Amino acid sequence: MDDKIEWGAIDLEHFDNDSNKLTLINKAYVKYGDISLNAGHIVFNMDSSEVTATPILDSLGKISQKPIYKDKSDEFEAKKIRYNLKSKKAWVEYAAKKEGELTVHGTYGKYLSKDADTINQIDKMFIAGGIITTCDHENPHWGIKATKIKLMPNRLAVFGFSTLEIAGIPLYPLSLPFGMYPIFQGQKSGLILPRNIDYNKDYGIGFKDVGVYFLLNDYIDLKLTSDIYTRGSHALFTTVNYSKRYKYRGSFYLGYVNYFKEQAEVLKPVKSPAFTVRLTHNQDSKANPYQTIGGSLNLQFNNYQKTANNNAYSQLNNVISSNFNFSRTFPGSPFSITAAIKHDQNNSTHAFNVTLPDLNLKMNTIYPFKNNNRTGKEKWYEKINLNYGAQMQNKLNATDTTIFERKTWNDLKSGFKQNASTSAQFTIFKHVNLNFSVAYNENHFFKIIDKKLKDTIYQDSIGVDYLGNTIWETKNGELITDTISGWKVYRQIRPSVTLSTNKYGKILFNKGYIRGIKHKVTWKP
Repeated sequence: MDDKIEWGAIDLEHFDNDSNKLTLINKAYVKYGDISLNAGHIVFNMDSSEVTATPILDSLGKISQKPIYKDKSDEFEAKKIRYNLKSKKAWVEYAAKKEGELTVHGTYGKYLSKDADTINQIDKMFIAGGIITTCDHENPHWGIKATKIKLMPNRLAVFGFSTLEIAGIPLYPLSLPFGMYPIFQGQKSGLILPRNIDYNKDYGIGFKDVGVYFLLNDYIDLKLTSDIYTRGSHALFTTVNYSKRYKYRGSFYLGYVNYFKEQAEVLKPVKSPAFTVRLTHNQDSKANPYQTIGGSLNLQFNNYQKTANNNAYSQLNNVISSNFNFSRTFPGSPFSITAAIKHDQNNSTHAFNVTLPDLNLKMNTIYPFKNNNRTGKEKWYEKINLNYGAQMQNKLNATDTTIFERKTWNDLKSGFKQNASTSAQFTIFKHVNLNFSVAYNENHFFKIIDKKLKDTIYQDSIGVDYLGNTIWETKNGELITDTISGWKVYRQIRPSVTLSTNKYGKILFNKGYIRGIKHKVTWKP
């Protein structure tokens, strides 16, 4: 051996001197250089340098701790592995090997490590009775069944006569005499095989997530997938991911589903189209110290989440929200601006509320008359400060089925308000504090509610008396409520002046337990 051998197990480590064999049971392992073999049961023949690994049965009688082979560049699992540490060759039974999004299953196979290949220095596996699939189950629901497969990890899979197999049933019309499937590491443009074959009693047999992937450039990729069912139901999904180091990262998702479902006593199938738009964007903290933009948008229409996904989270989660923000500070000035798009909706009540946008302008407190280069005592007018702020909002309340109707947008609620204030504090007569402030608020409305009584006076019958005479009640008119469109402004000015003083004093005593009293007198009219 060119390197040291390590081994171990939990339950049993037994060495037979006569046969020169080492037996390991329960979480057994043998490590030789960069090569490791883990299994429930391992027998190591010292004479032939051959390691035989098999699983064990757990307390319930189920197969546990299947053999797993690992080295620097390769890894696979099998029901039985016989590996020779010297020749670097292996015989495997019922192996499963993950290659990117694909899984290659084989009934029997032979493995040659790159150290055993003296010409090309490439790992190779020769598989008989294999199946290539994207299904994650131990017994795949579907795949391409081939009589022979030559697998070169991270490079290529070459197979002989093959046919499409679904649920163990071969579809011989869909057969090929031979084929090749490239296997790449990293991102590459190409076809996306369906991840699952689904059966639904209402929609039929469906192929899920079949499509194409495009790597547009170093910053953007695009994935187009679809779900197709034999009874006409279908779905389309578009996913765009983008990223630029030290700048930003985000994704855009557009989903559309249209499921056809037959109902009793209805000749035509009932359609249930729904769609969603999702956007996430996150700016890197190093991109711009004065400006940030980011957040998430999640808009769903016609109950998309429950229609497209049949899981507990989608059925129980009724509240969906969005929050996308933009902020900007202007260097060298006291002003900053923020804008936000907010949204929330309830899939149970179909309520859909949007704030588009919520715009805020803020000015930090400034002292307009302050002399930064002043020498000497501060002037009284230098203490005057000034504040300013403005806000604009547009709100829309609707349902997820009426959000795009013109009547809904006619009910858009818009408003704008701004406020300014100035204040200062002075000391007069040495001990009196003078505080003054003036606040100015201004509200702009684009719709107002007008309420008034009709000028007409009329009488209304409210019953009869004991003699049979009608009792009349005189009313001054009815209340009329109108919504009037137009620009209206409401202004308010609030001045304030206060005087206050604090007077401190103390009395000291030379004798007794109490040696002094300190007091404060406060006056504020």
